[in-house]
Parts: sequence; C-alpha cells; structure tokens
Amino acid sequence: MNTAKTVCVLVGTSIGAGFLTGAELVRFFAEGYLWGLALACALYGAGCAFFLREGRRHGGYEGALCHRFGKSAGKVRALFLCIGFVPCAGMLAGFAIAVVLGFCVALLL
Repeated sequence: MNTAKTVCVLVGTSIGAGFLTGAELVRFFAEGYLWGLALACALYGAGCAFFLREGRRHGGYEGALCHRFGKSAGKVRALFLCIGFVPCAGMLAGFAIAVVLGFCVALLL
C-alpha cells in the first residue's frame, strides 16, 4: 500500500470513528473554514507520511522512535499512547449516548 492510500485510510478511519459524516464535515467547513480543513488534512497527511517513511527506513515504529528521539523514545511513545486515548474517549462517550438514547426509546415503545 502506498503512502497516499495509507494516509486516506488513516484520515477516513479517524473521521468515521468519530460519528461524523462527510456531509456534516463539508457543511461545517463550507462556512468559511474550508482552508482550515485543507490545512488540517495536509498537516495530518504530512505527519503520517513522515512516520511511515521513518518506519520504513528504521525498521518499524520502535526503530523510528529510537532514531528520532533517542533516549526520550519511551516518553514519546507514552505521549502518543495518551494522545490515542483522546479519540477513544470521544467514541466511548458517543457510544454511551447512543445506548442511553436507544434504551430510553425502547422503553417508551
């Protein structure tokens, strides 16, 4: 899989997992913030491409972290793990709301 396809998959799964549709995204950013969306996508894609290239050069994720950050690789790994929990918390909150609303609607029927 080439870098462009991988970046598209990462962006798609991040947005798709956040309970946000493409139509909602376009409606929100079409109100004058389309340049912000383009910039965010470009930065996200550049970051993903950078780490994919580094991983290929240095034998994977661990090698890239060790090469880039040296002795601080463990701290950076922990930071990335904590950052990864942010969208996870958002998805769990959305799921909880969906369950509560679905359960309350089922009780009313």
